Amino acid sequence: PKSIYASPSLRSLDLSFNALTGPLKTRVWRAPNLQVLMLSNNSLTGTLPPIPNVTSVVSLQGIDVRNNRLTGTLPHSWYKLTSSLVGFMVSGNR
Repeated sequence: PKSIYASPSLRSLDLSFNALTGPLKTRVWRAPNLQVLMLSNNSLTGTLPPIPNVTSVVSLQGIDVRNNRLTGTLPHSWYKLTSSLVGFMVSGNR
């Protein structure tokens, strides 16, 4: 459900190997304490969405979007995550 993203208890979200399709929605950035986001090996398409408020994802340490169908370049807001991000895996996209 969409409400899961607003949960302050959500620290890790692993939806890898779930046959997800379509673009990654910006609502994923609403999880205030999200540390790890794993979405590898799905069929996500389009570009990675901008992060509307980088200060809302300061806990984020790892993102794995390997082996999807993502295209394009990183939005400028992603470069502001470099101080907190430990792992960022994007191989196997287009």
